[in-house]
Amino acid sequence: MEHFKNKLMINNNWETIKKIQQGMSICRYGDGEFTIILGGRTRLQPADNDLVNRLKLILKDNSQNILIGIPEAFNENYEKYTEKASNFWKNYNEKNLEKIISLLEPNKEYFSSQITWFYTDVKNREDCKKYVDELKKIWENKNLLIVEGEQTRMGLGNDLFKFAKSIKRILCPSENAYNSYNEILNTCMEFSRDYLVLIALGATATILAYDLANNGYQALDFGHVDLEYEWYLKNADNKIKIVNKFNKEINDYENIVGNIDSSYEKSIVKRIKKGGTTVC
Repeated sequence: MEHFKNKLMINNNWETIKKIQQGMSICRYGDGEFTIILGGRTRLQPADNDLVNRLKLILKDNSQNILIGIPEAFNENYEKYTEKASNFWKNYNEKNLEKIISLLEPNKEYFSSQITWFYTDVKNREDCKKYVDELKKIWENKNLLIVEGEQTRMGLGNDLFKFAKSIKRILCPSENAYNSYNEILNTCMEFSRDYLVLIALGATATILAYDLANNGYQALDFGHVDLEYEWYLKNADNKIKIVNKFNKEINDYENIVGNIDSSYEKSIVKRIKKGGTTVC
């Protein structure tokens, strides 16, 4: 367990994954979520007062079945990261950490929001295969409900979810998903609680995981896990473009086109758009 200089605690990636394997849900806060809380906006999520207020409240939540994830890099142990990642977090922490710490609960046990960043940002990649194996155990033999942006396409073209029992998908707006929040939540709750809900939807995922967990689901805010897995499979040195998949990490905002296999298409059960829900 890592300790802040102000006695806040952050469990590392391995400890966080272990808790999730035991059935815990997780709401994750990265630099994007904290940017929104501190009054900014991200490329895909405009400012929204309700979103800000909910992010602030959940950050201090003490529910027994929900992990609150914040960057392990907040403990300022930069040696484990690549030079690029280390420089990013040094600069980010210098500008924002003092303000962020004031938003946190001093005696709360936090968990790592960097669980889906297990490859590109770390220097030592010797344990990546073991880590990936532990990730895959989370959804092994489980019914998966994936809630993702229109062009996120988690698991397309790889074996990340090979051992899942079944996969269904709800596709949501890639931009300003929070504007459709009630419809997204209600659609998710049409499914039985034996589904493990995996969410990749920016800051909206943080809120959605929380609300679903409070309604009896195991819900995981797991954005970026598929891209990181793709880079791991390719032994990529940097965050490169992945064919057919949206990638905000390299400012890849163009319309993503390409061949989509039939099994992926069959897994889509609903599409949520600004104009309403289309049943597939």
